[in-house]
Amino acid sequence: MKNFLLGLTLLLSSSAFAQVNVIPSGNSEGTNKILGAAYWRMSQQKDAWFEDGDFPAAIAMLAMEVIWRPYDYQTVTDLGWMYGNIERKDLELATYIRFREAFPKDPEAYYPEAEFYFKLKKYSQTVNLLEPTVSMDKKPHPNTYRLLAHSLDRIGRLEDSLKIWEMYIALAPDDAAAKVNRDKVKSKISDGKS
Repeated sequence: MKNFLLGLTLLLSSSAFAQVNVIPSGNSEGTNKILGAAYWRMSQQKDAWFEDGDFPAAIAMLAMEVIWRPYDYQTVTDLGWMYGNIERKDLELATYIRFREAFPKDPEAYYPEAEFYFKLKKYSQTVNLLEPTVSMDKKPHPNTYRLLAHSLDRIGRLEDSLKIWEMYIALAPDDAAAKVNRDKVKSKISDGKS
């Protein structure tokens, strides 16, 4: 089985394969079915390795999938998460940085790295990554607003935190937790002024 993985990895990293667009638009229906079946089979094998505790094999499969489909948020974040599981924070962070650098116009590409810093209580770095994304044409996932607002709060930029909560609530008016968090920031601002 590991020989299969090695062969597949070599195939996927070859220059001949790199010239083929994998699963983006333009493939025939038959090609998409074959690629979909291959992706399904790889996912099954990766899950089996993970369940068996063979993390190096699961990581190798994820790394190969990221080469194959570098735009796939789930695969990239799964790979980063697995690196974190084996205490390779350096590789986890490198995975997230490569993702962000590969897709600078996609606000979702900034989130994994920002969340990494947030967990380390490096709130300024989180803010530096996420603040520009809320102004992008493509709007980020709601978690971006939440993480950014909390980070701004934690570094004492309360007015900016309130602004992000308001921006987010305008997009998701039914988010009760966001309203509670917004009101907490308002209260902090009021307490500071009195």
